[in-house]
Formats: sequence, C-alpha cells, structure tokens
Amino acid sequence: MLTDKQIIGIRAMQNRGFASRSVAVKFDCSHVTVCRVWRGETRTYQERLEHRYWSKVKKTGLNNCWNWLGGLDNGGYGVFNHPLLTRSAHRFAIILDGRNPKRKVVRHSCNNPQCVNPRHLLLGTHADNVADRVAQDRSATGVKNGRAKLNPSKVQVIRKSKESIILLARRYKVDCKTIKKVKLRQTWKHVI
Repeated sequence: MLTDKQIIGIRAMQNRGFASRSVAVKFDCSHVTVCRVWRGETRTYQERLEHRYWSKVKKTGLNNCWNWLGGLDNGGYGVFNHPLLTRSAHRFAIILDGRNPKRKVVRHSCNNPQCVNPRHLLLGTHADNVADRVAQDRSATGVKNGRAKLNPSKVQVIRKSKESIILLARRYKVDCKTIKKVKLRQTWKHVI
C-alpha cells in the first residue's frame, strides 16, 4: 500500500508529464498502481476520511440544512466514528471547511443539531452559545424546565399575595428564595 507522501509524489509526476513506467520504477510499485493513482482510484488518508464523512451526509442544497445520517448522541448531534477518532459531526465539518474549532464552541445558526452544513455553523464562545439559546427562546425556563414546581397561574397568585414569603414557600413547597425571586421578577420574567 502506498503512503500519502507517495500518492502525492506520483500525482505531481503526472502533472509534470512523466511516463507511468518511469514513475513506477521511481516509487518501486507496479505500472497498474501508478495508473490507479492517476485515475483517482487511490486516495490519501485525508481523502478517504473526507469521503467516509461526506457519505454520511444528506446534502439538500447549498443553503439548506445538510443532515447527518450517521449515529447521534443523546442530544441529537451527529457523531463521526472512525477507527482513529470519534468526534462531533458538526465540529468535523468545521475542520473540513478549514476553520479551527480549538477552544471554541460550534454553534448552529439553524438550530438543527443534525445539520453539518458549514454555512450554518459558527465558531464562538460558550457565552455566545447561551446568548443564542436565550434569544431564540430555547432555554428551559418556566414550565419548560422539567423540575419547575410553579406555573404561570401560581406565579401570578404569588405576586399578588400579601402573605409572608415563608407561608407562600410552605404552600407551594419551594424555597423562600424562590418566592422572593418571583416577587422581585428575577425569575418567571415572562409572566405578567
């Protein structure tokens, strides 16, 4: 099997007009092997990796979401498994696009965790990602939070109530700080 360096060298000699038999002698391989490289049938490791990656993507148009068809993690994000690496599919798409995601968060402008279209992927900080989530109303606030003990109608009653914070906390089985934050509109801000 040829190394990546040999494949690149054989391609370079083709571009310079060398005969396949002389290239075969130089790289100590068969004439047939050289011809396979020249026809594009032999790929470098990087090319094989990219080919394997893109074979798991459904491209539906330049500006549409390109959904990952391979395995998904618990959050619905694509996972690219290869014998030498396992990586989030959207992070790998950024790398293939020539951007370096090191110490960065890869954000989806389309809010589709399966999307790997580099046009929909942005690099940013964790704070940027949280700001996106809040701006697009995807945060688990209010009743969307599975652990919430209050709901909008209870919040309205608490805010109108003249009872002490301690009594309200006991009635609704929450901490006194929770009642105080509701009354000060630090939480449940979306409830009028």
